[in-house]
Amino acid sequence: MRLNARERDRYNKAVYMRWRRANERFGRFMERLGMVGRIESVPPGEDDRNPSYRWELHVSTRIGHRPERISPETGRMVGEGISGGERAATSLLFALALLGDIEQKPPFYVLDEFDSALDEGVT
Repeated sequence: MRLNARERDRYNKAVYMRWRRANERFGRFMERLGMVGRIESVPPGEDDRNPSYRWELHVSTRIGHRPERISPETGRMVGEGISGGERAATSLLFALALLGDIEQKPPFYVLDEFDSALDEGVT
C-alpha cells in the first residue's frame, strides 16, 4: 500500500508518539530493576521489503555497562552479557511498556510465553 505525503506524515507522527511513550515507560521500568534500557526506533530504509519501522532494545544490566542490542522481532542479540533471566525481565518490561498505550485498560494482563522471541535460535 502506497501512502501519499500527508498520510505518511501522519503515520510517522503516530509511530514517533507511540515510540516516545513506550520508551519513557520502558526506561522507568528498567531503572526499577537496577538496569538501563531504551527503545530505538529504526525507520525503514529505501531498499527494505517491509516498509514498517523496527524497534530495537538497548539494554545494560548494570549502570555504566555497555548496552546490548536486542531485536524483539527476531530475538537476535548483539553481545552476550545478558542472562536468560535478564532477557526475560527485559521482554516483560517491553511488553508492559507497549501495553501502556491500550486505550481501554483491562484490570489485569495475561501474557503467554512473553519471552519466547528472545530465545536464541528462534526465527
